[in-house]
Amino acid sequence: MNSWKMECLCIFSLRNLPVSVSSIISHCLIVTLLVCSPRIINGADRFKDGVLVTDSRFYLQQGRSQRISCTSLNDTSDVVVVFWYKLPQVPDGDFEPDLLVRFTLDLHGGNYSAGPRYQLAPDMSLIIKSVVGEDAGRYQCQKVSSTQADNRENEVEVVVLDEEFPAARGVVREGRNITIKRNQQEFEISCPIEEVSNLRQPTVYWSTETSGLDEPTEIVAQMFSDEETYTTNDYRFASSNNLILPAVNSENSVGLWCHVSSSLDHLFLQSARVSVNIQDESYVGLIVGVLVAVTVVLIILVFLVCWKRDRVKRTFFKEDVHLQGPSISSGNQDEWTLETYLGPKGNNFGGKFSSLKSVASFNKSFLAVLDDNGLHTFSPDLTRLDHVTKLKASPENYVTMVTHTDGLLLLLGAKNGDVTSVSFKPFSEKLFCSLSEEKTDPDEKNEDSDSIKEPKGTSSESAALTMVSHELTDLAVDANGDVYAGDNSNHTVTIFTPGQKGCSKRSFELDFPPKILAGGSEGEIFAHNGDHGSPIKRIKVNDKNVETVFLDVKNSPVNPVNVLVDNSHVFIVSDTKVNGQMEILQYDNKGNFLRPFVKPWLGIQGMCMFASGERLALFDHSIVRIYRKQLAKNRVV
Repeated sequence: MNSWKMECLCIFSLRNLPVSVSSIISHCLIVTLLVCSPRIINGADRFKDGVLVTDSRFYLQQGRSQRISCTSLNDTSDVVVVFWYKLPQVPDGDFEPDLLVRFTLDLHGGNYSAGPRYQLAPDMSLIIKSVVGEDAGRYQCQKVSSTQADNRENEVEVVVLDEEFPAARGVVREGRNITIKRNQQEFEISCPIEEVSNLRQPTVYWSTETSGLDEPTEIVAQMFSDEETYTTNDYRFASSNNLILPAVNSENSVGLWCHVSSSLDHLFLQSARVSVNIQDESYVGLIVGVLVAVTVVLIILVFLVCWKRDRVKRTFFKEDVHLQGPSISSGNQDEWTLETYLGPKGNNFGGKFSSLKSVASFNKSFLAVLDDNGLHTFSPDLTRLDHVTKLKASPENYVTMVTHTDGLLLLLGAKNGDVTSVSFKPFSEKLFCSLSEEKTDPDEKNEDSDSIKEPKGTSSESAALTMVSHELTDLAVDANGDVYAGDNSNHTVTIFTPGQKGCSKRSFELDFPPKILAGGSEGEIFAHNGDHGSPIKRIKVNDKNVETVFLDVKNSPVNPVNVLVDNSHVFIVSDTKVNGQMEILQYDNKGNFLRPFVKPWLGIQGMCMFASGERLALFDHSIVRIYRKQLAKNRVV
């Protein structure tokens, strides 16, 4: 029997408790032991995050104490046993994996053991002290939960860096070219990856090319997650993450690379190249003058061309951007073609989305994008209407956005339970409804609320009370125009029915937190608790009762992370469990599998169909990909 299974059988005291009590006790014990136990966090001094290449790959710097994490340990609330192993170099050989760290939790405390060069961080990640070349290889983490229902294991690959940065540079971003004078002193170069200034505890490397463009580069500067820096060859860091270049008097050009990752912000390795051209001082003025003149001429020409073009022609074309995205399949009837980007890879509005939350359509063909910067709106040809529309509340307070059934209004949900309606031409944002109960004035009683029956479990007296707090999770609109708001604070769903004097509301309680909602036919919604392993529930609501049934998905296993409904079809965003890739599966409203609609792709969050179903917006946390429906080549008309 494997060692982790034997350890699991010993933790009987936690398993005999109810799940909720066990989770609370387990979480408290873990926090107490990891924070208070000097054996776990001492000895590693100030550890640094490794370079996060992917969820399963890290670059570690030789000679530093660095940390690697594991996706199996993202949720430690129910953990009772944790193992970290170093796997043998030959996977099929007779060698056993080396046990590096073991942590066992029970009601009487915890047992912890680790090798002399290994420690367990408070978040259960592995700290390797004073990394050496032999630390390269494959590692395995194992988690045993208190219920055994969430036992997991994953592998992590470690590459040890010495003086060179590998040619595998993660996602290569657009770089820049600069020109400096020969022998110019202390020229400051900024990293082309603009979001590095907004990252929390980033890891930043600068390296120089010593041979070919696709060859390893020589590391000249390092800034680790604990803000400690190391530099060589007279290079040094300026403010932020900028690099100060020493005087160059021999080369004609220098190729520099900026490499950035952040474990805290879950940003995988990004790299961008800076080409530094060295010019003799006598020619610099002439070259700058020529460049300025050419630039002015080009600007004038571009302006004249754009002036004559139709507004539709002023959007950027496919050849302006190297388009990449997942393929979409809708059977033998139609083909979806990737048309353009909105976001960092596109130049439609010259910005980027920060923690993108939702995409919705309004006025049939217009598009709205909600992120931490505000509400971005786009016309049917995807030219920018308004870079950032000013909202009443801080953009970070909004959690979701849906389109009302009339197609003219957008409904925005805030964390505190307020639901606002947004209309355009002119722009206005008004309070639509709220989860918070307002004190009732008898002279201003909502006539619509007289016809609404309170379901079982609610009280009409509660209308006179003011709720202390709410946590709105998601919004959904059914075919009748009723708006459903999920409340995580009390596991309820509130139904808002618009009327002439505002909106009436009634609530029903669920046995799970309604983290994800999707509207269906009249009086119908689909709900999910946000846990990948939990089923989706189909809820039918009328004036008399609430019926909740499981959506009998016929194509298991499915790991839902989002649910979308379009007409009679249910689309489930499912985690493939492979390197953070998501796919979208299409079902009918009874759970019968139709097809894999969107093939696996990294980080997919959801989609929005607009323009009468002829276009589709597929989005992740920072990019919106726009697809257009075309007639299939093999379709018979």
